[in-house]
Amino acid sequence: MKVAAVAGVHHPKWEERPIMLVEPHAGSNVTCEEIAAWLEPRIVKWWMPDRIIIDTVPLTATGKIDKKAIRDRYGRVLAEPAVARLPE
Repeated sequence: MKVAAVAGVHHPKWEERPIMLVEPHAGSNVTCEEIAAWLEPRIVKWWMPDRIIIDTVPLTATGKIDKKAIRDRYGRVLAEPAVARLPE
């Protein structure tokens, strides 16, 4: 992975749940399912992101992960059907 970030977004039942945004290295063909399979034995079940999204991770002007931009872009994603990979 080049960059990965987890942010809490609105959930219709639980108020807020984590999603994971992953930006793989160029040419990598990693899938959301592979990422989930790697995470499952390493973290407790309730920490698992409800959605793993493969996309560019937004950064602030200082190069830090921009969680506000992630929430703005994906804030309603848990109310929508799952999509494994966004269109290129």
